[in-house]
Amino acid sequence: MTAYDIYTIGTAEYKRAFWDKAMRGGQAPREVMQSGNSLHDTLVLPADSNKRFQEALRRESIFRQLATCISAPQSEGSIWTSVCEDLAEWVPENGKVNIMDATGGLTKQLFRCNKLAVIAKLTNNYVQDIGFDAEGYLTAHLAKSFGRAEENAFINGSGEGMPTGILHGTDGAEIGLTTAEISFDDMAELYLSVKPEYRKNGVWIMNDETALALRTLKDNGGSYLWNHNSDTIFGKPVHTSEFMPSAMPGSLPVAFGDFSHYWIVNRLPLSVRTLTERFTLQHQTGYLAYEFLDGRLTRPEAVKALQIKAA
Repeated sequence: MTAYDIYTIGTAEYKRAFWDKAMRGGQAPREVMQSGNSLHDTLVLPADSNKRFQEALRRESIFRQLATCISAPQSEGSIWTSVCEDLAEWVPENGKVNIMDATGGLTKQLFRCNKLAVIAKLTNNYVQDIGFDAEGYLTAHLAKSFGRAEENAFINGSGEGMPTGILHGTDGAEIGLTTAEISFDDMAELYLSVKPEYRKNGVWIMNDETALALRTLKDNGGSYLWNHNSDTIFGKPVHTSEFMPSAMPGSLPVAFGDFSHYWIVNRLPLSVRTLTERFTLQHQTGYLAYEFLDGRLTRPEAVKALQIKAA
């Protein structure tokens, strides 16, 4: 069990009351639900429902698949990260291990507790149908809503009340090169601007428009930049996101590197409450849901971006 897990409730009684009563606008037993009350007058998802939500969220989000996701259930605070290169060394039998002071390679990263909210709605015909899979619908629906908002923030976030995106001007990826128009040689230069240790697990991120343009790029010998059989560039996978900018003056349309150095810090499990009165006239039930998280690139050198020259 992780520290994050203690904020969820795994009993069958809580799950039954949560989905069959509380999420259908009914009155759930107070003694059962009080352990799931959050500070925002919402109820945390039952443990296995939260796991189902997290799995759906990971499928929806590129960054949830590539980044390092950790749980730190507290309001906010600093987390120590290592930027030192710890190298193994050969030691003779009965020889001494050289103990080096690595404290200088530790940096303190401030991760806040940013709140992300959404209101989902469901027709009362479904809400009141005990045979309707409310758990399956809501976890999938909320995962899509939160997944898009998260991905946008992980790319473009300002760091003010939201995560710090990889394209942030000062705390995001380093600029690998600046060019007027993306060429085959530019992509090779961006690739090689990333240190070998980060290229090893490197991936590309761009939007569909940029990907379409790069599919047609060739070198002087007529060979394509893009491997159409594996959807890779220089052997590294290409991921597309609608939230990456297009190749316009001043933009950063392509990023390459090891995105495991982007950390997503989950503060608290997803919590939800019903909004019955507000949507009564529309014969609907609303669901107000909250996420609490932060994210930032802990090693800017691990990801490099290509910049288009400003006009």
